[in-house]
Amino acid sequence: MNKVIYICLLVIVYLLFRTLSKTEFFDNKHFFKYEENKNKFKFIINHITKYTITKAGDLGPPFMKLMYFDGRKGSIFIPEFHKENEATIKLFFNPKPNNIMTLLHLPKIKLLLTIDNDVLIFKHKTDEIKFENKIKFYVLSFIGLSINYNNNKVKIHFNGFEKEFKIDKITFAETTKNPLYIGVTYETSLQPNNYFKGFIGNIAITKKYELNEEMCNYSMLCNNESYNKTLNICKFDPEGETVSDCIDRCSLLDTCDVDKCSQICAACIDPVKCKWYVAPDDKRFIKKTPNAVHIKAIPFSEKVKLIWKSNTELKNKAPIENYLVIVEKELDERNSKRISIHNNPTCKNCVYEVTGLENQESYKISVRGVNSHGIGDVSNIETITPIGMKTNEQISESLLDTNEDILNKIKESNIDYECNSLENKINYNQHDDGHILSKDYENIYDFLKTN
Repeated sequence: MNKVIYICLLVIVYLLFRTLSKTEFFDNKHFFKYEENKNKFKFIINHITKYTITKAGDLGPPFMKLMYFDGRKGSIFIPEFHKENEATIKLFFNPKPNNIMTLLHLPKIKLLLTIDNDVLIFKHKTDEIKFENKIKFYVLSFIGLSINYNNNKVKIHFNGFEKEFKIDKITFAETTKNPLYIGVTYETSLQPNNYFKGFIGNIAITKKYELNEEMCNYSMLCNNESYNKTLNICKFDPEGETVSDCIDRCSLLDTCDVDKCSQICAACIDPVKCKWYVAPDDKRFIKKTPNAVHIKAIPFSEKVKLIWKSNTELKNKAPIENYLVIVEKELDERNSKRISIHNNPTCKNCVYEVTGLENQESYKISVRGVNSHGIGDVSNIETITPIGMKTNEQISESLLDTNEDILNKIKESNIDYECNSLENKINYNQHDDGHILSKDYENIYDFLKTN
């Protein structure tokens, strides 16, 4: 008998501890803010168990706790949103790519705020308005939705930018609820859909039509200079089944190019997020990226011919998909880098001409192989000077292919690349001879030299 009582007490203590833990995790001190204590709202949190905390120096207020929405089931349901006079809901969010995603949905009054790729869209009944300001993935942002029921208007505040819309007159019966869904679209006739993927937190609801100044003071995200400075940083959390998959995801971000994505993905040593990673001391470790080739450079007037033999050590390695040819002026490394693709990855005795060079200027040239596992080791670096008379002519941008021409060339190519994102990014600003004259790759050579 005593044993049974003892077990029952243990169960009660465990359940009490679990309940208190959940209450503390999701109470108003952590994720929600209220206008007044007496106006606390009820909420139901579905399939959310993880959170993160912002650090001092990050965008927005420091030390915020943001809940993680998994893009499949995570959502918040508030049974009764304010429906008289004026109301505002505001929150911070840090999105991950997930097709169409819902931020806020008020089904009774047919208001919907969604993200389609990187476009913020406001919908009211059959009307749809797209915002010019793009959503930035993996970057903290702030959204506020204010409703004035008396004057039939709605205002959207997004990182300091505001738009106001006229809507149809909204009236509620006294017993009618006005539910609010966060992170999901919910229609009674359909299954819940368009789940949000990323982080959401510091959700606040007030009974007022908040001014721009109030929103800015609350969010601390209206300073365009500090916000844009952050946007120039590639903030990608590496993940994926393969390196190519990781680069594909990273390349969706405007602030990330092939160089930055390759660095971030190659540096990942978390086997949970980065499925391809195996520690060097693991018995399963096998180097799968291409080995370095040895190149020889022969100078000509305004061009250099490269010669190398393909790597025959392909045991446990995927086939070569392409070669990257990296060229930079020796005296102007920071502003003269260009990357080309050698479009015959099956060659055995490989030959490639680097054209469009200046005579009597020294260049550093190297080659790296690429396969489905990532970018291989760097070849030897050849320092060489094209021979001939030096001219003052410069390559005109008007001679470069347009983006449309480049895409058409890629479509016409017979090469079937697995890492499409890598292909598309590297082919940017491509010449007829296959070269890229771009300053977007400022850091790639530093990365190549150290790997």
